[in-house]
Amino acid sequence: MLLVNDDADVRSSTANTLDALGYTVVEAANGTSALALLSSVSPDLALLDYAMPEMSGAVLAKAIRARTPTPPIVFASGFADTDALRDAVGPDAPLLRKPFGADELGSTLASVLMTRAAGQKQ
Repeated sequence: MLLVNDDADVRSSTANTLDALGYTVVEAANGTSALALLSSVSPDLALLDYAMPEMSGAVLAKAIRARTPTPPIVFASGFADTDALRDAVGPDAPLLRKPFGADELGSTLASVLMTRAAGQKQ
């Protein structure tokens, strides 16, 4: 899994939670480093912070999709205007509202991965 968040404390805490949930996590502090990682890793899912300096999660998601359409993308945001966020990333984009707990994180990611697997079987 690719985890991208510009806040080191949030990124570390989320990575620890993901690790406890059984995910293998590759971390990036921003969009540029995340894109560089894609040359050496093929994540099964990307968890992106939406509001980051220099490159938002929406811009990063488009760049990831241009390189590889495969991994599902989940956004995490404390951004208050959900309508504006959905306009930027699409109405069906999975969104975790910050702060979120381990249970919500785990169930959201499991649901996204199950939906992806079901779509690949068809």
